[in-house]
Amino acid sequence: MTIYIRRKRCSKCGELKALGVFSRDANSPDGRHSWYKMCRHDYRVEHRDQILAYDREYDQEHSEEISARYYGLRDQVFDHYGRECACCETTENLSLDHINGDGAEHRLEMFGASHYCDGARWLLWLIDNDFPDDIQVLCRPCNASKGKGDHCRLGHIRGKAAHHIRASNMPVTIAPSAAH
Repeated sequence: MTIYIRRKRCSKCGELKALGVFSRDANSPDGRHSWYKMCRHDYRVEHRDQILAYDREYDQEHSEEISARYYGLRDQVFDHYGRECACCETTENLSLDHINGDGAEHRLEMFGASHYCDGARWLLWLIDNDFPDDIQVLCRPCNASKGKGDHCRLGHIRGKAAHHIRASNMPVTIAPSAAH
C-alpha cells in the first residue's frame, strides 16, 4: 500500500515540508500559511517587539471597531442563551459555562491553553457551531463556585444568590419552614 503525503514548499526557508507542519489559513488558496510553523515561530520570536508595537498601534487606532464587533457577537450569544444566571437568576456580571465542567479541555482544544480564551473567537465558535446545548449562562460567582463540578455550591435564597444579597448589605431573613 502506498501512502501519499501532501507537501508544500515553505516560502521563507524554501524547504519542502509535509502539509501538516503549515498552520491553517482560510485566506490561502490551499488553506495553509505560506511559512511552515517553525519559520513563523522563529520570525515572531526575532521580531517580537515590532509585532507587539504594531498590534498595540492597530488596537488603539481601531478600538471602537473592535469593541463594536465584540459586543455585537456577545449580544448575539446572550440573545440565544439568555441574559439571566441559570442558577441564581441575577442579570449582572454574566459569563458562559460549560455545563459538563469540561471548559478547560475545550479551551485547550480550541486555543492551545486551558486557561486562555480569546473572547471574540470563542463567541464566533459558538455562533458558527449553532449554539451548542452544553453551554449555559451563569454569573461569575456561580460559575467560579461550580468550577468543574455539576452545580454551584453557593447558598441561594428564594431565587437570589446569598452572595448577591450579602454584597448589597441587605439583612437576610429566612422564613420558617411550613413543615412544622
